[in-house]
Amino acid sequence: MKRIVLVLVASFSMLFCEAQVGTLSLRDKGKVLAPGSYETFYINGDTSTILVEQNASLLNARYELIRMDMNQNELARVRYKREKGRYYLDGFDNPSSIDLLVCEHDEDANTLKTFHERRDPKTLEATGSPRMLHSMSGSKKDKVGLVYRHSPDYNLQACVYVLKREDERAEAKVSLYSRQYEEYWSMTTRLHVLDFALVSDSGEVIIGGWGQKKDYSEAAFEVTVLDGEKDATYQFTCSEGRIMEVTFANYTEGRVQLFALVREDRNKDNGSQINRLLSLCYNTKTGKLTTHVHHLTAQEINCLYNEDYGTRAKSSVRFLQIDGISPAPDGHYDVLLSQSWTIYSQGGDSYARNGLLVATVDRDGQFTRIHTRHLESYVVRYRKPMNLPCLMRTEGGSLLFYTQHASSADRTLHRSVKKYIPGKDKGVLTTVFFPDEGQPEAQNIGISKYGVYGLPKRIDDKSFLFFFRDNGKAQIGMFKLQR
Repeated sequence: MKRIVLVLVASFSMLFCEAQVGTLSLRDKGKVLAPGSYETFYINGDTSTILVEQNASLLNARYELIRMDMNQNELARVRYKREKGRYYLDGFDNPSSIDLLVCEHDEDANTLKTFHERRDPKTLEATGSPRMLHSMSGSKKDKVGLVYRHSPDYNLQACVYVLKREDERAEAKVSLYSRQYEEYWSMTTRLHVLDFALVSDSGEVIIGGWGQKKDYSEAAFEVTVLDGEKDATYQFTCSEGRIMEVTFANYTEGRVQLFALVREDRNKDNGSQINRLLSLCYNTKTGKLTTHVHHLTAQEINCLYNEDYGTRAKSSVRFLQIDGISPAPDGHYDVLLSQSWTIYSQGGDSYARNGLLVATVDRDGQFTRIHTRHLESYVVRYRKPMNLPCLMRTEGGSLLFYTQHASSADRTLHRSVKKYIPGKDKGVLTTVFFPDEGQPEAQNIGISKYGVYGLPKRIDDKSFLFFFRDNGKAQIGMFKLQR
């Protein structure tokens, strides 16, 4: 039977620049992916194949590793029973081999091991025994952990293996790997705390942590840069109030870029009332720290609360969080934020998200653009992956994806929008392109009652893969950027 490819184009016009950001093609529903109630973990692929692991049986931990083409035609499949504490962390569909990173964590014995597993692309059968990359163990009071990161171009992978013994600084082994998990270099260091990590396209691994005084008068940061031959640790402080969340944003030419949320000073309750955005730029060559603050305006806050501008001006946002960073090669970056919280009930937890904000920060740490968008969405626990916005870097700019209620997609920022329940309400996939120079361009693409399951996956610089879900089979969609 001939397979059908549906090409969907924009059905609504949006504020700012009206443009066709890209095209979305939905492949015909196939039989490869399990029904929408099962878990699917995208491992990796190339421009012609898709590699996923999925839960094939909820009762007995049966899993499948599947390789397929872009039309969901099965190329190979292997079924197995997953061992407790053993799972795939990441992997690559390389030209001549499938290379997978396996983590094995035994909480009872307090051990953690990582392996490189190689499989045949044609059969997905293992070729030889897994090769151990690292192993560590601790006593009952010790803590073992692993942080995994890949470079923006996906050619380099870094593992930070951490062993924290009681009343001692943590021991960290940092290893840099290729797409085949061959080790380029490995170094050891010590650290007080590990809150974030980053690996650059040039092979530097940056790890760091932070803390603040009990009266929140000062926050202290520690950052270590390793390049395989030498490591250097930098410490600096800032006094910008009570910091609630910090993330690495970018690293180029010795500039360490951090982004943080700052709580409203006068608020005394337990909520995270955020009223300021903070950028920190530390120059490792000069030892100079520069900080810049953006105070959220009444319009921006009302947008995040899904209110009409000026009707309920607030001074802060209660559940603001950092959802993602899109770093550019020249050192600037875009950061995505939203207001997100959990609703607890006896019938099961659910998750809500209100509003989106994209901030652009230049290579010196200055805020250059603040862009807000209305959104109100709601999902029950088992559909939590269907409520995730995503910001991704492409050549010449950043690309934002999210889903919203179809009847609200053409509303201006001065009108509130309807609450969207993915998979239940008729929705649209909204794409917004943030060029490095120029104004944002937005497009809405109708997706009926589908929901997007998980985050879109990069195939190449202009192509992104989506898993669409309804109450039946999963469906694959490909978005092609027209920029």
